[in-house]
Amino acid sequence: MVDFLGIPISAEDIVNFLRQDLKFTVVCRQILSLRIIHEEAIARSIKVSEAELQTEGDTLRRQMRLESAEKRLNGCINSTSPRQNGRRVFTIIC
Repeated sequence: MVDFLGIPISAEDIVNFLRQDLKFTVVCRQILSLRIIHEEAIARSIKVSEAELQTEGDTLRRQMRLESAEKRLNGCINSTSPRQNGRRVFTIIC
C-alpha cells in the first residue's frame, strides 16, 4: 500500500495500471537492471558516494548542455501571454 498525498493506492492497482499502460515490461527491465548493477557492485566491492554521483551528474548535464529542471522550465514558460477570463495564460515553449 502506498500513501500518495493522503490517498492510499494498493500495489495491485499500481501493477494493473502499469500493465494496461504497457509500461510493465519497461519497469520490470529497469528493476532487473538495477538489481544486476547492485549485485555486481557488491561482488566487485564498488562503492560510490553521493558527492561522486552529484559530480558525475553535473558533468553529464554540462556535456549534454542540459540545465537543472527548474532553470529549464523557467526558460520555457512565456508569462507574457495575454489574459483570458481575467487569468494569465502561461505558454510553454521549449
